[in-house]
Amino acid sequence: MCFDDNGDYVECRDLKTPNSGMPINAAQGLGKYTTAPYSDPSLFKTTLHFQLLGEYVEQIAMELKDNFMSERQEGPIVITSIVDLDNSLQNTSLLGNQISELFYTELQDIGFHVSDHKVTNFIKINRRGDTVMSRDIQELKKNLNIGYVLTGTLSQNKLGITANIRIVSLSTNRVAASATKLLPQAIVNNY
Repeated sequence: MCFDDNGDYVECRDLKTPNSGMPINAAQGLGKYTTAPYSDPSLFKTTLHFQLLGEYVEQIAMELKDNFMSERQEGPIVITSIVDLDNSLQNTSLLGNQISELFYTELQDIGFHVSDHKVTNFIKINRRGDTVMSRDIQELKKNLNIGYVLTGTLSQNKLGITANIRIVSLSTNRVAASATKLLPQAIVNNY
């Protein structure tokens, strides 16, 4: 089955090679082409995106590992909500929280020690289910051996959202690693 430059079906014997203008013998196949007969780059543009948010977070995690400025990790990393880059640095979103959640898996997978500060000392059981996590400070453990915190900001631009992520030592406020990644609009539209 062959198609001409306009995308219309034609008999393969009716096609001509781009270099010589000679007809292509159907038995020869299209292997005789040395250059593409038509190469309009606009034909290959798409609004579809085939990477997932988790793959971007994985790339950021690998960059953080490569940039980590310590011989060895002194205490676990606690992961906080990734906030909007605004005046308060207190506003988060579904996207920011999802990125934070993905970092638990990605940092653990590449060898960082991670601690979840939202885990309580007890399991709450009710009709909706059994939970062990809370955002109520009164329910959280008091003494966590935290070495670092993963934090970051999100800022909107015309191409998507830029994620600026860093791992900071809690004892010195020194930035131990940082990474920046553009999350394309096609990825962040779902959040």
